[in-house]
Formats: sequence, structure tokens, C-alpha cells
Amino acid sequence: MRFRKTLSVVLLLCLMLTFFTSCKKGENSPTESETESIPLERQAVKNKVKFEKYITEINLPYAFVDWPYLCGDKLYFCAAEKGSFVRFKNIVGCYDLKTKETAVLYEMTGGNLDIQRLCANEKYLVWLSMAESGETAFYLMELESGGVKKIYDGNRPFYSVNPCLAGESLYFIEHREKEDGTLCAAVAKIDLASGAKSEIAKLNYAGTINGQLHENEGYLIWTDVLKDSAFYFVYNTSTGGTVSYRAKHPYAGYALFGKGLIVGAEYEDEKLESKKIRIFHAASGEDLVYEDTADERFFRFAGRFLATVCNMPLLYKIEDGKLRLLGELPSKFGFNRIYGGDGEVMVFLEAQDSDTDYSEEFLARDKKVFILDLSRIK
Repeated sequence: MRFRKTLSVVLLLCLMLTFFTSCKKGENSPTESETESIPLERQAVKNKVKFEKYITEINLPYAFVDWPYLCGDKLYFCAAEKGSFVRFKNIVGCYDLKTKETAVLYEMTGGNLDIQRLCANEKYLVWLSMAESGETAFYLMELESGGVKKIYDGNRPFYSVNPCLAGESLYFIEHREKEDGTLCAAVAKIDLASGAKSEIAKLNYAGTINGQLHENEGYLIWTDVLKDSAFYFVYNTSTGGTVSYRAKHPYAGYALFGKGLIVGAEYEDEKLESKKIRIFHAASGEDLVYEDTADERFFRFAGRFLATVCNMPLLYKIEDGKLRLLGELPSKFGFNRIYGGDGEVMVFLEAQDSDTDYSEEFLARDKKVFILDLSRIK
């Protein structure tokens, strides 16, 4: 009987200890925070970073500026001269952050040619031009010599292609028409030293959602459909290896990859009307974000950082496999596109009222470009 009383007292003490310990942990101990979701509508956001500390502002003396790309201390861009009332950007320019000088590297001639994509590394500068006829071509500049040559013009007319430079190779998604008029596509590679073109993968599905290739830290990502299932494909440009990851829905696109995470838009059917933004761990398939979205296109990776402007302009940092919201990006940035460069950097054009695009005041003034150095954000 005495033993039973003693046992009862011990059990009661253990229960009380467990209760008070759990209460104390719930009130005072930090718990592991979940990934912060991407807002579906504008809301108040408390910034954890003073973005102005990490911004470099540049003024460029042109009527139009587009596709800025930062490589080291050089900001490359395409532009149209002041006095031009037609929005064809036929100039390839460079701004030196050290000397603060602007130079014209190359000027496209021979008709209304518009430069629509641009990327660079320490050795090469590549851009895509499109003529009024819709014909496109890649041009390669060797930065040491300044020599320029056309390296590819076989893409389907009016298809704007996103070039990705990695080492001595240029990667892009090639669109061609078969003899029967149907469209076929493939992930293509051009060896810049020899000019030889090869195919990394043929695509079964060729649509707007997977028409662009994206690169981050030496990895490429694209999407395709195999046997009624959508897949993400991550390609290592150093090893040539490809790993595939199954999507939840029959169609997927607008894919990005960074630090083991995949960002993509997924769709219920070929109409592409019902769409979800999905951010998940590639290795485990665990979803961090899985939400309805109005616009699936506006994301960008830069190393450990992910920016989105699909609902409001926000910057996240990837820490321990989770998304940490750093804050809302400055309103002076233009968010039609997020541009990039080598390493942890994002580049923005200035915000503007679309109604003033062709006003005399707009054409006459210099254009602002903002460089956000993410590598300095702790």
C-alpha cells in the first residue's frame, strides 16, 4: 500500500513537471519558423534589410536602355540613342563601375534590328537581335579582341530566346518548324570556341511556358512533358549530368533552380488557366510554397536570393532550406523584369509610367539603372 502511494506521488510529480516544462517552452523557447509564404495581394511588410545600403545607381545617356547585365565591374546593356523615336535598341554598351565611363562596344546596322537579350562572362558577350521580319540571331563578342560574329540564326521567327552563358558554352531553347508545319524544340548548346552546335535534350512539349532556359550558379533548368506528366530537368553545366523531378500537375513551366530549391508554375491542363506557384525541395519534393497565383512569370534567383514581383516586389533569402523574407524592394525599381549578372546581384531599371514611354521628356533624359549587391547582405 505504501509502495502504491509513493508511486502515485512520483507519477503526479512527473505529470506536473511535464506540464510546466511544456508551458515554459511554448512561452519562452524559440520554435523553428516555417517558410514565409508569398502574399497573394499587397500587404504591409516590415523590412529586415535597409536596401539603400546595397544599391548603386547609374545614369546612362540614352533614350532607351534594356537588358542590363553585370559582370565584375562592367555593366553591359543594350540601348537606343537619344533623338531616336523608334524603340529599336541597336547599341551594345558598357558602363565601367571603376572609371564611371560609358562606352559603345558595338552598333547593329542594316535595318531596324532590336537587341532583346544579353548576357556576359569574363571572356564573352552574347546578345540576341530580332529584325522587323521576326528573324533572330545570336552574336558573339570576344571581349579581349572586340571581334564580333554571328553564331546562330536558325530559330523560328518571332521567338525570343534567352541565352545562358556558362564557361565556353552558350545554352538556349531552340524552336524550329518541321516540314509538316508543327513546332519542335530542343535544349541546344553552342561551343563558343569551335562554333559547333549540339542538342542536350529534345523537348516533347514546346509552348510559351517552357520556351526560356534559366541558369543559376552553373545549373540550367527547363520543363517538359513525358507520358502525360510534367517534369523539371536540372542540368549541371560542369559535369553534363541531368536530374529530373516530377511535377504535381500535367504541365509546368517558368522554372528556376537555386540552392536545392525549384520554383515553377504548374497547370491543371493545356489551357494553362488554373495555375499554382510551387517552390519545393528538389531532393525530397517537400513543398515550401504551393499557392494560386495571378502571374507566374516574375521570379529570379541570384545565388541564395529569390526575388518575386508576381504579387508584390519582395526579396527572400534561402537559409537552412527555408525562405526568409527580407522585405519589400524599393518602389523606385521598375518591376517589368528583374535582370541579373554573375554572382549574387540583381539589376533593375527605373520605375516609369508606361504612358510616358514615348514622351519628349522621357526620351531626352538619362536612364537610371540600379544594381542591388546581394552578396553584402548578411
